[in-house]
Amino acid sequence: MPGGYQGRGLTQAEVDEITAEFRGRGGVVDQSADVQRYLERREAGGATYNKTLIFPTATPTRTAVFEELIHAEQYRRGVSLQPHQRGVLRNEAEAAETLIRNRHAWHLPPGEVRQVIENLRLIRAQLQELGTGG
Repeated sequence: MPGGYQGRGLTQAEVDEITAEFRGRGGVVDQSADVQRYLERREAGGATYNKTLIFPTATPTRTAVFEELIHAEQYRRGVSLQPHQRGVLRNEAEAAETLIRNRHAWHLPPGEVRQVIENLRLIRAQLQELGTGG
């Protein structure tokens, strides 16, 4: 989603708490100045490079951090994060569904969950237009 989710930005301590297990398995959470410039150029609210490297914004929302962790898990499971539009949309849909399903356990703010639901509707519509179902 361009620009990420609108909501309260997390403190570094909160990001560290959410990503502790990921980092404990060797994952890296890079929020460096170079990453911030990259995300700004892409107008992205975060990015995932592979199963061990995520790029949250400097003050990401709770939902944004969990979304990047979901994408890292997709890589870990061997899910192809294909560069073509259908693959990207399918992976984004899976991530949105996971966020919605885990919203209570992960204490996702209701306003951010509403944004995830709206994004999922848009993703499913795009998949429908591509003739791939949702």
